[in-house]
Amino acid sequence: MFSSVGLVLRPQAVEVAEAMRGFGGGQVRKTARVAAQVGEDTMSQAIRSALDRAQVQPKQVTVSVPSQEVLLR
Repeated sequence: MFSSVGLVLRPQAVEVAEAMRGFGGGQVRKTARVAAQVGEDTMSQAIRSALDRAQVQPKQVTVSVPSQEVLLR
């Protein structure tokens, strides 16, 4: 089986999910959502907390920032 971990970064929360993929298809195995505030220290702390809560220790993660949450000037 192959597993991958993804993070979704939002201004108010950090979400993490671990998906397992095998010959029979894929399924989400573990998820967690942690409240966060915008800021360097608080966001990194929220990411660590979400990974701990989901009980995953990945070497690599895929990060997503939803387009409606991105502010460009």
